Amino acid sequence: MTNPYYNPGYNPYNQSMLIGTGVFFIILPIFTIVLRFYSRLNGNVALGVDDWIAVPAGILCVALAIVQIIAVTGSGLGGHQQLDAEGRAGHTPKLYIYEKTRFAYEVIGTVCLCLIKLSVLFFFRRIFRVRTFIIINNIVIGLVTAWGIAYNLGLVLQCVPISLLWEKLESEYAEVHCVNSLPFYISFAYTNLILDVIIYLLPVPHLWSLMMPARQKLAIGLIFLLGSIVVAISISRTVIYTWVVDFASHEPLLWWGDLTWYSSGVLFWHLAENAIGLLGASMPSYASLVKHKLHSRNSSNGPNKSSTRGSRIAPDPPFQDQNLLVRAFHGNRSHRGFEEITLDPITQPKTTLVASKRSNLKDSDQDSV
Repeated sequence: MTNPYYNPGYNPYNQSMLIGTGVFFIILPIFTIVLRFYSRLNGNVALGVDDWIAVPAGILCVALAIVQIIAVTGSGLGGHQQLDAEGRAGHTPKLYIYEKTRFAYEVIGTVCLCLIKLSVLFFFRRIFRVRTFIIINNIVIGLVTAWGIAYNLGLVLQCVPISLLWEKLESEYAEVHCVNSLPFYISFAYTNLILDVIIYLLPVPHLWSLMMPARQKLAIGLIFLLGSIVVAISISRTVIYTWVVDFASHEPLLWWGDLTWYSSGVLFWHLAENAIGLLGASMPSYASLVKHKLHSRNSSNGPNKSSTRGSRIAPDPPFQDQNLLVRAFHGNRSHRGFEEITLDPITQPKTTLVASKRSNLKDSDQDSV
C-alpha cells in the first residue's frame, strides 16, 4: 500500500472533524460507563473489579477527548503549523501548546489503554473459573501491567528534564538529553496490537467447549466478539503509525516543519482506540440488560398456549455472565466463595448427565426386585 503522507495535500483529519469527534468521544465514554452500571444493577449482577477499573478508564477517555479539542483550538492541530516572524518553523506559542498537548495525549492515552485491557481480563477472570484459564489469564494480566508501566515510563522519561519536550524542537532532540521517539512509537503500536489480539482470542476456546445449544453458544460468542472491534481500531492505528514513522524518517524536514498537519492522524486514532475500546470492553456487561428486556417483553405477551399436553415449558437458561459460565465449567463444586450449584441439563457436562442416567436406572432396577 502506498504511503499517502508523501502526498502534500493528504490530511483527512481536518480541524472540524477533530473537534466533532472530540465532542463525540466525550459523550460516548460517559454513556458507556453509565449503561454498564445500570445494566449490572438492573440485572442484579454484582459489581466486580472489571467494572471499577472501567470507571477511571472512562474518566481518562473524557480527559483525552478534551485534550484533543484543546490541541485543535490552541495549537492548530489538523492545520498547518504556525511559523515564526521570519517564516520558519520555530518556537511559536501554538507549537508550545502543541507539544504539551501531545505529551498529555501520549501519557493519558497509554494509561487508559492499559486500564481497558485490564478491565477485560478481570471480566474474563470472574466468569471463567477453570484453573488452567485462570493461570493463563493471570499471566496476561501481568504482561499488560508490565507493558503499561514500561511504556508510560518510556513516555515520561523520553526527555530529561521533561520540559525539553516543549522547549525544544524534535529536530533538536539529538543535541539534548532526549531519545529518538519514532522507533519507540512504532514498537508501542505493534505491541499494543499483539496484546489486543491475545486478549480477545483468550476466551474463544472456552466458549465453544460449553455444553449448551449452538444458538445460545453463538449468541454468547457474538457478545464477546463484538469487543474485538478494538482490534480493528488497533490495526488502523498501527498502519497510520507505520506510515508516519516512514514519512518522518525519509522526510524529516517536512515532518518537523509541519507537525500539527502530519501528526493529527496519529493523535486522533490514539483517542479513537481508547473510546471504542472502552465500549467494546463494556459490551458483554450489557447482556443482562438485553435479557431483562427480552424477558419483560415475553412476559407481557402472555404464556405460550401452543404447548402439547403433558409437556413442560423449560425455564429460560441462565444468561447472567458470571453465573452461566461458572456453572457450565465447574459443575457442583464450589470455588472461592461460589455456593454449591445444581446445574441445569442445558449446561451440564455430558459425563455428569450419563452418570446421572446410569444411577437412575440402577435405582429403578432395585425397586423392581
